[in-house]
Amino acid sequence: MFKGRVFQYRRGRDNPTDTWLCILAQSGDRLKSTALVSQTLSAGTTINDIGNFLIDEASKHNIEKGDVVDLSTQQYPRGRVFFGPLEENLRQFYEENNMLIDFSDDNLNVVPIKGYIPVPVQILTPRTGMVGMPQLTSEGLKVSCLLNPKMKWGGRVQVDMSNLQTEAYDITYGSQKVDQPQKDPRMATNAGGLFLIRSVEHHGDTRGNDWYTDLVCIGIDAVVPKTGITVDAVDEKWRPSQTEGVS
Repeated sequence: MFKGRVFQYRRGRDNPTDTWLCILAQSGDRLKSTALVSQTLSAGTTINDIGNFLIDEASKHNIEKGDVVDLSTQQYPRGRVFFGPLEENLRQFYEENNMLIDFSDDNLNVVPIKGYIPVPVQILTPRTGMVGMPQLTSEGLKVSCLLNPKMKWGGRVQVDMSNLQTEAYDITYGSQKVDQPQKDPRMATNAGGLFLIRSVEHHGDTRGNDWYTDLVCIGIDAVVPKTGITVDAVDEKWRPSQTEGVS
């Protein structure tokens, strides 16, 4: 479910019988905190070769190569200099090539901005573990399910859209109770309800029964942003005062 390096921990007690241990850890900790790069690559080096060079540099800091997309074979007309924190150079280089990177479980994954890693699609319905109802937010689609380690960043999930909830309302004076008519779920994703996973959070209680996975997803090839508050309530009789702004 998680692989990384512990960089801090602390113990505490809530009462005479209940104690706890708090562990702070992150994947790719060594690369993110200490890894540096200082290298000049000559003219004629291809974009894909530069990507492989940066991946090799990451492997020196206990980062394994995960799902990585091949880049263009176009050659640089001039040399390319890399200097400074390795993570920063990695992100900058792949963003230039419309790619996203992730260090989950100490693996470096590289996918196109609208792409996904090649893992099976996870289907979420009330029968397969979905908890509550999916909700559209300004960050994306938020949905919860029973604990599922197969939910990974960059993967795909197919969500039952029959009970989709939105948070955007038309708050005009005349129709405060009417949800925005343009908030059509079909505009938020494709007909199959497929989403890309962009955030995964697992949580539970070792002394209880609640074990859940929370996802934040974005629509695959979404047509329009899925949420947003629209305020179009205007007092047509209002006019600026002649003394307004005069002290």
